[in-house]
Amino acid sequence: MRGRRPSGPEMVDQLPGSDLARERVKVVLQTMAGELRVQEACEVLHLSEQPLRRVARAGVAGGGERVGAQARGRPPRLATTSRRRLLACGNGSRNSRPS
Repeated sequence: MRGRRPSGPEMVDQLPGSDLARERVKVVLQTMAGELRVQEACEVLHLSEQPLRRVARAGVAGGGERVGAQARGRPPRLATTSRRRLLACGNGSRNSRPS
C-alpha cells in the first residue's frame, strides 16, 4: 500500500479542547478501532459502561466538543418569584405573619 499511514487516535492530541475531552475522544476512537475493549476503556476513563456509551455518542455527534466533564444530577432549582420577594424583605420565615 502506498502513501502515509493513517494517524489514528493519536491525531486527537493535536486537537483543541481540554485534556479530559481529548483523552475521552482518544479512548473512544481506540475502542471503535478495536484497539481497546469496552471494559478496558471503562477502566482507563474510570467510568462504567453506560456513561462510556454516553461519552461515545456525544463525541461522535459533537465532534469531541461535548465530551468534557459535565455536572451530574439534577440542575439546581431556581427560587420562585414569591420566595425571592420574601427573602428580599428580610422575612425568610414562611409561617410568620406581618403584624
